Amino acid sequence: MMTATIDRHEGGLGLEAAGGARPGATCSVLEDDGAVGRIAGPWRELLAASGTDEPMMSPTWAASWWEVFGGTEGRALRVGVVRDGGRLVGIAPFVARTHWYGGALPFRRVELVGTGEGPEDEVCSEYVGVIAERGAEARVAEAVAEALVRGQFDAWDEVYLPGMNAGTPMPEALASSLRRRGIDVEITTEGEAAVAVLEPTWEAWLAALPARHRYAVTRSLRDFDRWAEGTGRVDVVATEAELPRATEALVELHESRWRGSAVAHGAFRSARFRAFHEILMPRLLAKGALDLSLLSAFGAPVGVLYAIRWGRRVAYYQSGRRTDLPDAVRPGMVLHAHAIQRAIAAGCQEYDLLGGSARFKRTLSQSTRTLVRLRAVRPGLLETTRRLATVELRRARTAWDSLRRTLGSGHEAKPEPDDHDEPR
Repeated sequence: MMTATIDRHEGGLGLEAAGGARPGATCSVLEDDGAVGRIAGPWRELLAASGTDEPMMSPTWAASWWEVFGGTEGRALRVGVVRDGGRLVGIAPFVARTHWYGGALPFRRVELVGTGEGPEDEVCSEYVGVIAERGAEARVAEAVAEALVRGQFDAWDEVYLPGMNAGTPMPEALASSLRRRGIDVEITTEGEAAVAVLEPTWEAWLAALPARHRYAVTRSLRDFDRWAEGTGRVDVVATEAELPRATEALVELHESRWRGSAVAHGAFRSARFRAFHEILMPRLLAKGALDLSLLSAFGAPVGVLYAIRWGRRVAYYQSGRRTDLPDAVRPGMVLHAHAIQRAIAAGCQEYDLLGGSARFKRTLSQSTRTLVRLRAVRPGLLETTRRLATVELRRARTAWDSLRRTLGSGHEAKPEPDDHDEPR
């Protein structure tokens, strides 16, 4: 049986297995707030050696998130470090806290760093999960599952891991390892992420699109140039001195897009969301990973696009645009087209639009990735109560919706607009 030790106080990586033996992969758990920074170097090396080298699994993302959300709502950092024969092969960036179902039923939860915020603060971390050296996923899953079952990440009623890439080995490997230890596990599809597969040249990429999608892109560029009358330009932030102006434009244009909406509010309205990106963006810029572009016309910003360059991929994260432009002027599509051109010029293979089903994502992409959520729970009265309460709540909501339709109350939520420039 695999063993796991807890490193609570000594500041090391807690690598010694119980009894001094090293029977396969072992997991230690770091609990101090400085854990991410202390192992950032090995973390980055492991990520590069994994099959899941994603920006939102990086120590840069994790440390920035913890600086804002650490300690809130009772969160406690629990970073699992998995070694096999003394060599680092896995990292499980977890957080322990209490989650309240329906505001009344407390579940002790272990979840991923970068997840679990309330809807108003959510940073939408995607492609996250347990990191493993390529080929070591099963061994890492076994060690992490053993540490979880032994309570070494903390006492828990459920393990809740959203935003995982279904196309990678870890979700099923971790689920299988937990099931072998008597834990109930379900993997649920959360949605799909749209992916633009890039060609060696811009012309080749356009040619690979369906005709109507190619027309939408080229027409957007042509219509914008005609409207801008030669004043249009795209500036990409290259220095920290340029960052404040572009960030201010992003926040203002994104918030104006949602101002007065009956459906949702802009992400930057949340002080925590905004603080997270104020910390993260300069760090990404310093690492050459920030792709923040500003589209202007007639000397004023009309759109901003926030993306992350990572290896041979670019991931679109957020955007903002003016809403008082003519219908034919599509600053969002123009910015994406320029971002794709930059990605192709840099030799990138993908332009990842991440999760969501807005029309512009379908226009630009030729492929998708499935995002899944893993939930593991200890069988017992608490979970039975939650399931019964969930069923009753669903029935009550269905009955209420039916009553509102019958009475013609007119308070149904408006459908999300199908907008070619819809922000993420």
